[in-house]
Amino acid sequence: MFLSERIKNIDKNDRVLEIGPGNGPHPRADAFLDITYSSNDEKLGQFGFGTKKIDVSYKKPIYYYDGKKFPFKDKEFDYIICSHVIEHVESIPDFVKELERVAHKGYLEFPSPYYEYLYNFVEHKSFLYYSKNKNKIYWMEKGDKLKEFEKCNIFLKQTIEKGYVEIFMSNKECFFHGFEWESHIDIEEIKNLSEMQFETVTINPARISFIQKIKNIIKKILRMMKIIKK
Repeated sequence: MFLSERIKNIDKNDRVLEIGPGNGPHPRADAFLDITYSSNDEKLGQFGFGTKKIDVSYKKPIYYYDGKKFPFKDKEFDYIICSHVIEHVESIPDFVKELERVAHKGYLEFPSPYYEYLYNFVEHKSFLYYSKNKNKIYWMEKGDKLKEFEKCNIFLKQTIEKGYVEIFMSNKECFFHGFEWESHIDIEEIKNLSEMQFETVTINPARISFIQKIKNIIKKILRMMKIIKK
């Protein structure tokens, strides 16, 4: 989770479910939900970031499901934390319906299309973009739409494995979307990335300009390439 500070509306007595807690379960979660994996290799792949091992003790109840209906009653929880999971699911509409069914409110976080263009993890099934102005998620199945960038994606994923994460960590507002919802999550499927309602990211004037940041990132990538080739 990269934007945890946006989780603000968990009340003191709320029962909280976290879906796909990964290596960093949220301390406020009362229970966890994860998908049933066919193998440990598949589980490692879903954890992302070049994870080499899984060694997590959740210390709270963890439930498993087959990727379809959650094993809970209607409104069994007050709040759901769902960070970097929705991009992995087979059916965005069905998954959103289950979120709305099981809880009154929650928090969603996922990578933006900019992140997908850089890294294109095969485990991510869809492009997603959250429009603040319309309070809506636009989504589209990814398929092989980024195949032409495959060599670049492979290289950039190697940089993550070597710990070079500043590219996106210093620009989290561009590469990740996170927001709270209540009662309903508005989604819209699109057929072309150009249909996504991209909005200008507000950059603090006291910080370096976004254009200059991109230039610095490119320079760092070029330096990384020399390191990785060794």
